[in-house]
Amino acid sequence: MVELWKELEGHVGTYLVSNTGKVESKARLGARNYFVVGKPKAQQFNSSGYLRVQLRLKDDLKAKGYFVHRLVAMTIFILCLLRV
Repeated sequence: MVELWKELEGHVGTYLVSNTGKVESKARLGARNYFVVGKPKAQQFNSSGYLRVQLRLKDDLKAKGYFVHRLVAMTIFILCLLRV
């Protein structure tokens, strides 16, 4: 299976999501023009067994939890359906 990476809608330029459920931050320039390396985001299981990941908007200090399967559905599968 080929791993596809797409930018996450609403977080364009910040996060990438793959069709296998991996979430990574993109490499970018920081606030004071220093280079920030992209890293895989840590994922945790919730009490129901679903994987969650903490993401934050560019200007927001608080992180918000997202279900990984929903992120994959929003980015990968909906884009594939729109192309048909």
